[in-house]
Amino acid sequence: MGKSMNPMEAFRREQKKKARELKKHRQERQKDKLSKLSSMDPSELKEQLKNLERQVISNPTDGPTRKRKQELEDTLRAVVKKQKEMAEDERKRQANAPLPPPMSMTELAEANKEKFQNPENSIYYHPTLNPFGAPPPGMPQRYHKMPPPTDEPTSVSRDDQENGHLYHPDLHLRVLFKSPRGLRCRVEQFRFDHRRLRLHMLKLQAG
Repeated sequence: MGKSMNPMEAFRREQKKKARELKKHRQERQKDKLSKLSSMDPSELKEQLKNLERQVISNPTDGPTRKRKQELEDTLRAVVKKQKEMAEDERKRQANAPLPPPMSMTELAEANKEKFQNPENSIYYHPTLNPFGAPPPGMPQRYHKMPPPTDEPTSVSRDDQENGHLYHPDLHLRVLFKSPRGLRCRVEQFRFDHRRLRLHMLKLQAG
């Protein structure tokens, strides 16, 4: 018959096993708590906290309410801290993200077509009551239908080519690389109407 295990050794092994299980459960609870914290709304927690504060003021001897208030305060601090950490992590991730490939002039024009719409094209536009054409709260932005642009031939003069002009017919944007001391650019000022996008030149000189 084999030698039986020392009772003290068996007890220690059992305690180590229980400690490992407790640590595992504690880590799982912490993970679940962090997951819940990231989805909580601080404004709702603040509103609940105000209600508990009023109850405590009306009945200072209410022990369970005071305890719930303390727990809610701790939860609110944890939620704010967690969301700040998430925002900082997202900021770092975006800062370290690789730059997107450069866009062509056609892709750039399409990407900015909706962003830089003329306010007068909005169905909500009013020259005095709503000069920015902003939609009412909860309503999507909508624009008047614009006629398709006409296919007009665009030519670039030899003078423009020799002086380093960059010209695109969709944007009517000219950039002049002429002086080695700096960049002198002429950017056309936006003027909108319902027929087409017209650009008028403004002279901007840098350096």
